[in-house]
Amino acid sequence: MPTDAAHFQGSFLTRPPGWLLVLLWASLAYVTFRVVAVGILRSASVRAWILARMHGVPLGLPTLLRLRLQGCDPSAMVRCCILAREASCELPLERARTHLEQGGDPETVIAAMLAARQGGVDADIEALFQADLRGESPLAMVQRQIAGRRKEGGKT
Repeated sequence: MPTDAAHFQGSFLTRPPGWLLVLLWASLAYVTFRVVAVGILRSASVRAWILARMHGVPLGLPTLLRLRLQGCDPSAMVRCCILAREASCELPLERARTHLEQGGDPETVIAAMLAARQGGVDADIEALFQADLRGESPLAMVQRQIAGRRKEGGKT
């Protein structure tokens, strides 16, 4: 029996069979796909997009990715849009984003709008945005309006 290198030239050790190469490439493709898919699903923009779709908020994934690139938290913007939808008030996404960039909290403004609707008071959203930027509580402002309306209703 020869034991020289010529004997092993076409063997399994120097050249794997075709099915093994296919199996290795398929495994590599599967692992790559899983890593990419998990990375995408863990992305805040994709999670925010899924949340927006679940609540019927018409925000596209490109919009949320643009917000992320601009330095905004897409999840916060989606929460604002969901609250605005529940409050039945029109809130342009850019207005909420600029308010957030100016140091305000759009979620508290929308919560104040929701309280105003529930209390039967017409509140101006721009006035609430300005109050929030001044450091006043928009919710307290709405509660004062509701209390004033109740006092007026009790006098007549």
